[in-house]
Amino acid sequence: MKTTPVILTLALFAVVTASAQTDPTGTSSAAQPAPEFASAGPGLDAILQDLQGVIDATARDLNALRIDRWKTENAQKQQIIHATDSLQKNLATIMPGPAGNLSAEPRSVIQSFRLYHNLNLVYEFLNEFADAAGSFGRQEEHNTLAADAASLDRLRHSLAKYTEQTANLLEADLRESKAREAVLAARLTAAMQAGAPRKVVVDGPSQAKKSRKAARKTSPVNMP
Repeated sequence: MKTTPVILTLALFAVVTASAQTDPTGTSSAAQPAPEFASAGPGLDAILQDLQGVIDATARDLNALRIDRWKTENAQKQQIIHATDSLQKNLATIMPGPAGNLSAEPRSVIQSFRLYHNLNLVYEFLNEFADAAGSFGRQEEHNTLAADAASLDRLRHSLAKYTEQTANLLEADLRESKAREAVLAARLTAAMQAGAPRKVVVDGPSQAKKSRKAARKTSPVNMP
C-alpha cells in the first residue's frame, strides 16, 4: 500500500472538515445541545440513536490511537494528528447539526440528504484512517476503525432508504392533494352552473297581437 496518498487524503480531510464545521450563520454548531429524538419520524429515531452510538464509539477509538508510535516520519504523524482532530470535531457536530435538523423536520428530504452527505464524508475518510492505522500502527487500531467504518456504512445505507421512502411519501401526498383539488374544482364549477340565473322571455302586447294574427291566417276555412 502506498503511504503518500493516505497522508495527502487525510491532510485534505482536515481542510474539508474545518470548513464543514461552521453553519451558514457563521457560528459553530458544536455549541448546540444534543437533540431529543423521541418525536422523529417512523424508522428515523432508531437510525439517529444508532448513529449516536457509532459516533461515540468512533470518537473513543480515535482518542485511543497512539499515532506518536506509528512507523512513519514525524511530519506525517503531525498531519495525521491534525486530521484526527478535524475528524473528531466533525463527529461532534453531526448530532446537534444535521442529525438534529432532520429530527426537527423528519419529512424534509433536504435535511435528510444533508445528513447523508455528511455521513458519506466521514465514512470515506474514516476508511482512510483505518488504512493508515494498518500501514503505520497496530493491527488492533486498524480493526477497531474498520469496524467503526462498517457500522457507519450500514447506517448511511439505512438513511438512504429512509430518504427514498420520505420522498415517495411526499410525492404520494402531492398526487392526492392534486386529486382533491380537481374534485373540489369540479364541484365548484357544477355549483356555479346550477345556481346561474336563467333567462325568461315574456311576450309583450305587440307580440301577443302578432301571434293572434298569425293564428287567424293559418286557421283552416270550413267549406259548405
